[in-house]
Amino acid sequence: MKYGFIKSVIRSLKRKFGQPITLYKTTSIGTMDWTVGTVASRSVESKDIKRAIILPGRTTRKFSYDIGFLAANKNFTYGGFYDVTQREIIIERSDVGTFGLTLDYRVRFGESDYIIKELQEFEESQSYYLVVIKLKGQINEQ
Repeated sequence: MKYGFIKSVIRSLKRKFGQPITLYKTTSIGTMDWTVGTVASRSVESKDIKRAIILPGRTTRKFSYDIGFLAANKNFTYGGFYDVTQREIIIERSDVGTFGLTLDYRVRFGESDYIIKELQEFEESQSYYLVVIKLKGQINEQ
């Protein structure tokens, strides 16, 4: 087998360091109560993964300028700092099954939701490599 070594390494890492995650996507949103800001009904498509390899996260502080400063070359109007946590996750293809993983899904790990920033498939569809991000203070969707 051409990729037998890669498959055995991924399975070994799953046994030693694997943690449960949930992949989910909101498929439809029903009515919204604008006075309170809550959604009355929501349809969610999800898939539980028993063991995913979750690599350590990095938190960085970023700064964004107001679009008026960039577009019109005016004096600085306003901007802001925000903290972003980025993690890498490896999921074995057999754990996903026929579930069609795309960038539209989110990852729930522990009590935090992460947005999929980058999605790659390893050789011969052996596994998925995800780069996920979370903004500090973001509200969890589920």
